[in-house]
Amino acid sequence: MMTETNKNEMNAPKGFVFNAQGDLIRISNLTPLQQEEDALCKSLFPMAKDLNEQMAKFKYQSMNMVDQVIERCVKEHNIIKLKKIKGTVTFLSINGLFKVVRSIDDRIEINSNIEAARQLFDQYRDVIKRDASGDAQQWINTSFETKNGKMSTGKLIEIMNKEIDHPIYRKGVEALRKSLFVAGTKAYLRFYYRDASDDEWCSLPLQFSSIDAINPEEDHVDEEQEKEVAQASA
Repeated sequence: MMTETNKNEMNAPKGFVFNAQGDLIRISNLTPLQQEEDALCKSLFPMAKDLNEQMAKFKYQSMNMVDQVIERCVKEHNIIKLKKIKGTVTFLSINGLFKVVRSIDDRIEINSNIEAARQLFDQYRDVIKRDASGDAQQWINTSFETKNGKMSTGKLIEIMNKEIDHPIYRKGVEALRKSLFVAGTKAYLRFYYRDASDDEWCSLPLQFSSIDAINPEEDHVDEEQEKEVAQASA
């Protein structure tokens, strides 16, 4: 599919380009930095787009394969533990070297009832001010802190799970429970590997920021060296 930008670039006279406002700019009037930035973006974006499409296809295929295995195991073999929709299911290769973990987690959001819960926990914090340490008060304060305009549902759930029998605290927990609701679910696949069956598991990251960069040229040199060593020892 051709974008409007691509159309403009094709229609621009030789030696000219269109800028973001649609104005015709002579290439010779661009600074060296502008030309370098333009070349960098136009070189990297097609590769990034191709990788994005590959990852999208892999996500669909891998999720679909996992769902088919679960459905088949439940239907044909009546494996009860796979009937649960939520939670974690682990698949392990026979040789013990590969592991795939499928998790389905609730996406929890917060409604306006959170203010009532906050006020009750503020009351509880004032009650314990004399007897409790500053750490306990700080813990309640940080649990209701916002980051980028949002509260951490994990911290709020931690408050709910504390075994504290004070009546104000329990009222706060009840108000907090009413303020949290399931807005949807997300499915995750995580991949693990190890070199020997008694080694620790290593995560195979698929997030861009978690993957160590590998120089393809150096990788090619390593392969050539391995071939030379194999031939010499033969």
